[in-house]
Amino acid sequence: MCRETAVRVVEQAPVASTSASVLPEAELGVPQSASGSIPDISFIAWDKDVQDRMDANNLAWGVQYEIARGVSDGSWLWSNVTEEIIRDLRGSNAEAAPKVDKLLNRSKGRSVVGFNEKVWAELDREQDAILENSYRGLGLQGEWKGEKEWYGGQVQQVARIFEVEKGNYHLRLERMEMRKSHRFARYLGSRHFMQCKVPDKFEAGQNFLLKKFILCGRVFVPFCVKDGNVYLLETKENYQRRPSISQGDQYRVDFDELIAWHNPMHLNGKQSVNKWIARFDLGLSTSVPVLKFEAENIHFLEDEHAPHQGPEKVPTEKIYTDGCGFMNGAALMIIARQLAAIGHDRDARRPTAVQGRIFGSKGLWVLHPYDQSPDSPPRIWIRDSQVKVKLTPNRPWLVDELRNLHPAHFIFDLVAPSRASVGARLSRSTLMNLSHNKVPTEVLAELMKTSLKREIEPLMSWDGPNTDVLLHNAVDRSGRVSLSRIQRAAAGSARALGLVRRFDEKNQGEEDDESDGDGDPLDADETMHLSDKIICMLQAGFMPLESVYMYDEMRKAILRVVLKFVKEYRIVIPESADAFIVPDPCGVLNEGEIHFKSSRNLRDPLVYQCPDILTGDVLIYRNPCRLPSDIQKVKAVQHPALSEYVDVIVLPTKGAQSLASLLAGGDVDGDVAVCIYDQMLVQPFRTPPTSKEPPNFLETYFKPVSSIQTVDNLWKEMQRVDEGLSPGERQRILQRVLLKSTTANYEIGKYSKCHENAAYSLGYDHQDTIRLAFMFTTVLDSRKTGLEVNHELYLKDMKRFFKDLPECMADPKRPQLDNSNRLRRMVRGPFILDELLKEGKALVIEHEKNYDSRKPLKEKDDDLVKPWKSVAEYCKTLIEAKDDLGLRLAAELDTVKTHVETCCRHGWQGIAWGQSSPVKQSLSKQKKTKADNNKTLNTWAKKFALGPDVPVPILRSLGDLDLLMASYAFDYKPRFAFAVALRSLCMIKASAKGLSPMTLSIAQAISVPSSAVRIFSAQAAAFGLANVL
Repeated sequence: MCRETAVRVVEQAPVASTSASVLPEAELGVPQSASGSIPDISFIAWDKDVQDRMDANNLAWGVQYEIARGVSDGSWLWSNVTEEIIRDLRGSNAEAAPKVDKLLNRSKGRSVVGFNEKVWAELDREQDAILENSYRGLGLQGEWKGEKEWYGGQVQQVARIFEVEKGNYHLRLERMEMRKSHRFARYLGSRHFMQCKVPDKFEAGQNFLLKKFILCGRVFVPFCVKDGNVYLLETKENYQRRPSISQGDQYRVDFDELIAWHNPMHLNGKQSVNKWIARFDLGLSTSVPVLKFEAENIHFLEDEHAPHQGPEKVPTEKIYTDGCGFMNGAALMIIARQLAAIGHDRDARRPTAVQGRIFGSKGLWVLHPYDQSPDSPPRIWIRDSQVKVKLTPNRPWLVDELRNLHPAHFIFDLVAPSRASVGARLSRSTLMNLSHNKVPTEVLAELMKTSLKREIEPLMSWDGPNTDVLLHNAVDRSGRVSLSRIQRAAAGSARALGLVRRFDEKNQGEEDDESDGDGDPLDADETMHLSDKIICMLQAGFMPLESVYMYDEMRKAILRVVLKFVKEYRIVIPESADAFIVPDPCGVLNEGEIHFKSSRNLRDPLVYQCPDILTGDVLIYRNPCRLPSDIQKVKAVQHPALSEYVDVIVLPTKGAQSLASLLAGGDVDGDVAVCIYDQMLVQPFRTPPTSKEPPNFLETYFKPVSSIQTVDNLWKEMQRVDEGLSPGERQRILQRVLLKSTTANYEIGKYSKCHENAAYSLGYDHQDTIRLAFMFTTVLDSRKTGLEVNHELYLKDMKRFFKDLPECMADPKRPQLDNSNRLRRMVRGPFILDELLKEGKALVIEHEKNYDSRKPLKEKDDDLVKPWKSVAEYCKTLIEAKDDLGLRLAAELDTVKTHVETCCRHGWQGIAWGQSSPVKQSLSKQKKTKADNNKTLNTWAKKFALGPDVPVPILRSLGDLDLLMASYAFDYKPRFAFAVALRSLCMIKASAKGLSPMTLSIAQAISVPSSAVRIFSAQAAAFGLANVL
C-alpha cells in the first residue's frame, strides 16, 4: 500500500474543539530537526482533516486506532470517514470500537472477526487510570472498574513491517491484543507503546527505524529491540494536532525521560553500551506486579564465592550466589495470596523461590534461612550480582536515597514462581552428550520406543467402553488443546501462574537458533487446528472406526506425533524433573551434593517410601549441552535444614567453582536444571574432565575488549556542547545505538550449526568441536558483552564448518536436495543420532502399517446424509401425490445442489492438495502454493456459507438450510463438506447421537477429569484394550 493511501493532508484551518479539552498553551506541533526542517517521518495512518474532527468529538483512542487500522490495511480510505460516522462513534472504547467495521462497511473484503470486548473494556479501565494519575496502572491498588487486583499494561498495539519496494518499508497496524503486561506499559499505559516484528530480511532496516512514526497525529519513536520485536514509545510531540487533556496527553513522557526513569546514563556510565541496552529488557519482560516493599525493608547483600586470590574481580564461575538473593517468608506468603487472587491454585502453598525484577535488579529470590515467619513485614535482600541498573549513586544504598525514587521501583514484578515439572524431554544435544559419556545406544533407543508407545497407545484405543472419552482426553493432551485455551485466557500471567512448561518457553528448552532441528516440522497453528477439529468431532459423536474422514484426521494427528518423536528425538524421561537451581542457603551441602524435594511425587509412591525427595546418584544439566562436561553426575541427599526448600534444586556453596557454572556456564538467577534419576541412564554415565576454554580464547578469536564502547563514552558524545547538538540530534545518536541489534548479526545460529557439524564429523570431544562450543556460548552472550568475532577467523570457521547438517540433524522444514555440501563422518563408530533415526524410521513404518490395517470399510455416513435424503424423499412423495409444492421444492433442491457443486468445483476440485516433491518445488514455493490454495478455499467457503443467490423459502421453512447444504455437500464430496461445513456436520451427528445443548465457551473449557481417565483406563485394561499396538 502506498503512503498516500494511509495519509491525506488537507491544508485548512483546524476545526475548533467543541467537546475535547486541549492544553491551552499547546500549538499544532510538527517534529523538528536541529535546522528547523521536518526530520524523516513515516506515516502509519494520518489525515489532518479527519484527525481534527476525531479530536473535536473526543473519540476514544481504541476507536481512532480501529479507523486508522482500516486505512492502514486498505479496507477503506480516509475520505470514507465522514462527519456523520465520527459522531456515531462517540462514546467509550467498549461502546464505540465494535461499531467501526460496520459503519465503514469493510471494503476490499476485510473479514469480520467478533470484536474483542475484553480488549475494549481493558482500554477503558486503563484510560480512566491514566486520567486519575495515581499510578494505579502499576497494580496493587485493589479492585478497579469491576476487575479485582487490577494492573495495567495488558493491551498490545501491534504493527507489522512491510516492504513496499526494495528498501522502502511501511508499518501496517494489526488488531490490538491482550497477551502480556510489562513494567513500561504499566507505568505509562498500553496505548503509549507499540510493538512490531522485525522481518527476517531487513536491509537498511535501522535507517527506517530512526524515523518518527505518525499515527493519528501522535508521534511514536522506536527505542528498543527485544526478542525480534521493535518497541515504539509515544512521545510528547504531536504532528499537526493539539494535545488533549481529556485524552491524558499531559501525562505522556519523552524518550529521554523514560531512559532517566528506568536506566539513567549518568549512574551507569561504567557499563558497556551493549549491557546497558540489554537492561531495557527488564522493563519489557512479561511480568505480574505482586508486592510492594517499603524502603527500609530493601537490603543490600554481598555475594558468596569460592576462595579467590588477587586484586582482580572475582570471576563469575566462582560466585556461588550469582543472581540469587533472599526474600522472607512473609513476602513469599503475600505473593502466594496475590497469585491465588488471579487464578493460581497449584498446591495452594507458599513458593520457595520467585523469579522477578525490582529496583533495577533481576534474578531469583529464595526463602530466607531464618526470617520465615508469615507475620513479619515483607523484606527482600538483593545481591550485588543481581543489580543490573543503578538507580542511586551509593551501594549499599541509603534509605533516604530510596525514598526519593519513583514508586514503581519498589514493586516486585513476578516473572515465575518456583515449581517442579516431572518428565523432562531430552534434546538432541543432550542425547549426544549422554552417548559420548557412555550411556548405551540400546538404552536410548528403548527409551524412544517406550516414550512413543506411551504417547500413541491412548490415541489408538478406539474399541470398548468409554473409548470416546479416553480418546477425547488423549487428543486433548497430545494437541494441548485445553492447555492452549487456558494459556490464552491467562494472557500475560500464564507463566506466573505455572501454565507453561519449561521446554515451551523460549530460550529455556531447546537451543533457540536457526539451525536447530528441534522445532515443529509442521506449522504449530496447523497442528493446533487439527487437534481442535478432532476434539469438536469427538464431542459431536464421530469415531475413527465409523467415519473415514475422522479416521484420516486421526491418522494425520498420530503421524505428526510419531514424526516429532522420530525426527526430533522427543524422548520424555518419566524419572526426571526440572526446577530452578538455587544456592544452599544454610551451607550444609558438600561439594558434589544436591538437595531436591518436590511438592508432588517425583517417583512412584507405591514403590518408594519418600517419593517426593531424591537420594542417591543422579544426573543434572542445563540446556543447551554443548560441552562433554555440561552434564554432571552428583549425589542427591536429604538434609533436615533444607526441608522447607521445596520445588527447587539446591546446589552446594562449596568447591573451587560453582556447580551451576559447570552446567553449560549457568548461574542461579532463574536458570532451570534438569535432574535425571532413571538409573538406566545414571549408572553407565561417566563424568568427563571439565572442559576448559582454549588458551587466550577471547584475545585470539574476538576483537579487543578496548573497542567496546561504554555508557560514559556515549554520554560524552551526546553532550558535545561545542558542536551545538540539539535534543533531537542527541536522541538520534542514542536511538542509533539502542536499535543497532536490528541489523547486527550475532551469528548465534551459524555457530550452533558449526558446532553440530564438528561434533558429527570430528567427534564430540575434538578440540575444534570444544572451541566451537565456546564460540557459540560467547557469541550467544555478545548482545550484552559487546564482543565481536575476529572477522578473519570467523570466515575460516564458516568456510570449514558452515555446511548443511547431516540428515539426522537436518531441519525437516528445509529439505536438502543432495549431500554434496555436508561434512563426512571422520571418526570411527556410529553416531547416536544416526542410530536413533534408523530406529525411528522403522517405528514410523510399523505404526503406519498398524494404523492402515484398521481403516473403516464404510465410506458414507448415514447420519450425515439423512437430512438431505429426508427432504428429497419428502419432495418425491409430494410430486407423486401431484402436489404443486413438490415441483417448487424440487426446484429449490436443484438450486441448492447447483450452489454446492459450484462452490466445490471452484473451491476444492480444481486445487492440487497434495504436497509437491521438495526437488520440484522449494519450501517457499510450497508455502506460497499452500497459502494460495487456502485463500481460494476460504473465498468459496464464505460463498458456500451465504447460501444460494436465489431465494429458497420452502427449504428455509422446513429446517436449517445450513444443515441441508452440509448434508448434500457430504453426499456429493465428503472432504469438501468437512472443509467448509464442519460445524454443521457436527451438529447433524450430535443430533443423531443424542444432542446435549451447551454454549461454545463452556464446551471449550471442558476437559476430562483425571479421575475419570484413571477409572475408564482401568476398565479398558480389564477388557484387554490397553495394548492395541
